[in-house]
Amino acid sequence: MQTCQPADLARLAGLNVVASVQPIHLPSDITAADNSLGERARHTYSFRSMKNLSIPMVFGSDAPVELPDVLIGIHAAVNRTRRDHTPHGGWQPEEKLALTPAFESFTSSAHQLFPLNGAALGKLAPGFLADLIVVDRDPFAAPSNPIKDVQVMKTMVDGHWVLQK
Repeated sequence: MQTCQPADLARLAGLNVVASVQPIHLPSDITAADNSLGERARHTYSFRSMKNLSIPMVFGSDAPVELPDVLIGIHAAVNRTRRDHTPHGGWQPEEKLALTPAFESFTSSAHQLFPLNGAALGKLAPGFLADLIVVDRDPFAAPSNPIKDVQVMKTMVDGHWVLQK
């Protein structure tokens, strides 16, 4: 979901559908959207509107088109800026998503919305498969701008460490 008129978002809210969104495209789409869509660009990447309408969102990276870097995607959803942090205050800042729903849309939302029968997935709990990362700082304690600068130090997949810096 990149561009959607408000009336269509309202219709989606009643259809029990899930919006699949790749926020990582937002930074590189700002100029093209403004130049090509004109006034309609304000209906682009309507994260907060979808959240306010209770439209479930699942975020992805769209790899290999973009980097498979979830933190850059979270940064885009929360800050709505280009990689150089422009425009100041964010592009269409009224559509910024708070940090917690941005994290949830990249992590637990997919399993909650599409549970696999009997699969021990979707949360950190005894007996569940452990897919997790360890980062160099608490992204919730930092100001919003440096989210994309948080570094992954370790990655665990199915309970096995696959990356350790």
